[in-house]
Amino acid sequence: MQDGREVALERPVDHAARYEDGRIVTSHTRKLDTPIEIAGHEVAARSYDPTYFVAYDVPTDPKIVGREDCEITRAPADREKAREEYGDQLAAVDTASDPFEVVELDDIGILFADRFVVTCDASS
Repeated sequence: MQDGREVALERPVDHAARYEDGRIVTSHTRKLDTPIEIAGHEVAARSYDPTYFVAYDVPTDPKIVGREDCEITRAPADREKAREEYGDQLAAVDTASDPFEVVELDDIGILFADRFVVTCDASS
């Protein structure tokens, strides 16, 4: 996001997958569709599935290529608070008539996503 607006990304490339400690671990690279201005703007990224069907984690900090004056700061999600909110939203769903009904929780995955804020030197 740049100043609260979504930024288009290219399709994923450099796919990799492995089985590790009882989990399927995948990775890929997503580049910006077009370059964006960072200096003087709020630029942030999160990796998540809006439905929370898949739990994403970013085990290593993302990298910036092409600028030495930029840094990325990770703001970890409050996972305990996210679990409480998720539970509250699930509890509010009426599944009495059909316990197998698909439950739609709008953008619930963002609660579990770390936020990565990009800052660059404004003079560059």
